[in-house]
Amino acid sequence: MRIGLVGYGHGGRFFHAPLISSLPAATFVGVVTRAAERRQLLATEHPGVPAFDSIGQLVEAGVDVLVISTPLKGRPALVLDAIEHEVAVVSDK
Repeated sequence: MRIGLVGYGHGGRFFHAPLISSLPAATFVGVVTRAAERRQLLATEHPGVPAFDSIGQLVEAGVDVLVISTPLKGRPALVLDAIEHEVAVVSDK
């Protein structure tokens, strides 16, 4: 299973990314995050896992499911964006 992550704040960084990385049958395809600091953290903590600017770019890289871990305020739009790209979605909180 090819999994992408949207958001690399506390939930994405400390819960979802380590879990995705530890799944033997999963490939961690990438993370949507635009913040330079979080991109650097991703590169350090998960070498080889690329950062993307948008859900569309991550979907084009080939994902089966997107895990969305972002603040509640903007999350509904991200979930709808993922659904419009016809991928399975997991959203926490």
